[in-house]
Amino acid sequence: MLGLQSRVDSKTASEALNLFKTKFPDYANSELYYGVAPGRIEILGNHTDYNEGFILSAAIDKCTVLIGSKTTDRNVTLHSESMNASITFSLDDDTKYSVESGSSWANYPKGVIRELKPATGFVGVFKSNIPVGGGVSSSAAIELATAMLLRSLYPELEQDTMKLILACKKAENDFVGMGCGVLDQYTSGMGRVGHLVSLDCRDIFKHCYIPLCPEVKFVIANSLAPHQLVDGKYNILRAQCFDAAALLGVPFLRDVSLDRFDREKSVLPEGVRNTASHIVNENDRVLRGVKMLAEGDVDGFGALMSLSHQSSTRDFGNSCPELDTLVACATGLQGCLGSRLMGGGFGGCTISLVRSEEGEIFCSALLQAYHDHTGISTTAFVVSAGDGATGGLL
Repeated sequence: MLGLQSRVDSKTASEALNLFKTKFPDYANSELYYGVAPGRIEILGNHTDYNEGFILSAAIDKCTVLIGSKTTDRNVTLHSESMNASITFSLDDDTKYSVESGSSWANYPKGVIRELKPATGFVGVFKSNIPVGGGVSSSAAIELATAMLLRSLYPELEQDTMKLILACKKAENDFVGMGCGVLDQYTSGMGRVGHLVSLDCRDIFKHCYIPLCPEVKFVIANSLAPHQLVDGKYNILRAQCFDAAALLGVPFLRDVSLDRFDREKSVLPEGVRNTASHIVNENDRVLRGVKMLAEGDVDGFGALMSLSHQSSTRDFGNSCPELDTLVACATGLQGCLGSRLMGGGFGGCTISLVRSEEGEIFCSALLQAYHDHTGISTTAFVVSAGDGATGGLL
């Protein structure tokens, strides 16, 4: 179990193995394999993905583990500890589970299994130390853990990690029915401990790693704000980005420099202009952030994160009062270098860059300050940049 213990804490590894033996005692002495995949954080690059722009992200040191063993039939049985539920289905069954069924969690591994087409069935248990509702893409971690287990169980399957990442994205798009980009799966698959992943969304087969000094960590805090009208607002903003690109005569907003935008922005209607301003400046913030981190300027990088949130509030309009309050509370606390909303916005979580020695104290102070301002009791946790998904013999 040394391979698994190198990726998750020994307690999580032992509990996962014990859970497997409890749920599948007939396979306790069989050859066991594992897949493990981390959650992810978006650090800079808000809504730049569908504009073929730039993103800085990181895998985190919190993972989902799937331990499994092959069977001789075509049935798959999976147990999820976090859902306290089990499901059995045939490899020949393409049925999608509804939310009402209580089994919709199984659509994520089932979609991946459907894409990769293993030769036989298997049994497996999911165990995770990713905080529930943390906004760190636990669904992508489930998908990648499934893919990594299948690669280990069936060496004849596709071995290329990038192709597995794309299979997981396709599973979520086509089977689960979520129209996500590739960022979540990409980061979970390609993360590297102590580094951020720098991704150019125009060419997802190219990425580079940006070292992050150990003096800082990230804190994720949940605003608990409901995602009201997210789909409608998201689609409006997306359409405005494409409208702005067309009016500026470029394929995507990533093709517009800051200088050109300043010269030509008057041709855009006000609402479209504000939306485009966020994207053009956000791409610039990512590129500047890469240089700052290379120079060890974590204070400057934190300031860029805060500027990103100001732009989301002022120009893009994908923040909300709870997120703004959470960022304002974080900004005033000792050890905080910058804070912004994370992901799509309209609710959900914030991410703050914090000096490492202040991490836990910062969490406690932030939760208290947010409760004092809103009456909302929520959660926050510290994460570090971790390694990407892998698997092997237990």
